[in-house]
Amino acid sequence: IIPIAKILTEDRFVAIQGDVLSVSYRPLKTGHEIITFAVTDYTSSIKVKLFEGVKEDADETKKKNAEEKLQKIKELLKKGAHVSVTGKVVFDTFDKELEIMGKDINLLEKEEKQDTAPVKRVELHMHTKMSAMDAVTGVKDLIKRAKKWGHTAIAVTDHGVAQAFPDAFAAAKATGIKVIYG
Repeated sequence: IIPIAKILTEDRFVAIQGDVLSVSYRPLKTGHEIITFAVTDYTSSIKVKLFEGVKEDADETKKKNAEEKLQKIKELLKKGAHVSVTGKVVFDTFDKELEIMGKDINLLEKEEKQDTAPVKRVELHMHTKMSAMDAVTGVKDLIKRAKKWGHTAIAVTDHGVAQAFPDAFAAAKATGIKVIYG
């Protein structure tokens, strides 16, 4: 498995691993369907394309198998899924970018980050989504994560706003985490 940021040229067969950012399905006149999904490993992102289905003149068994396979892909391949993908890197002349023509896709269990430090810290500089352009996570989620990691306190230091404080107070009361309002 290589980092997506290291994919610089076409004509390579690669294996990547990451989170699905978006998925789209587009039927073709041939009876096939193009499945396009974006994957990120947080070094970069790349589109992956698959062509699924059979020709319209295929026998009923092949059509049924193709339909079942496509349905299973649609059930498993969703935004947020953690996947490994192997395929050939190609330059898509329509999108004008490198993409992977997917061959094998496996759904994986995402390994959750852990705080394994023997002495837990107190985060003294934490922005929430209420601090414009500084964060995207809500204060409730931050406090839940701090509790899960064994932290005893957390500081909320949004820029020039106090909108997160009521939710921080409620989440702190529910979890037992001390909130330092900054």
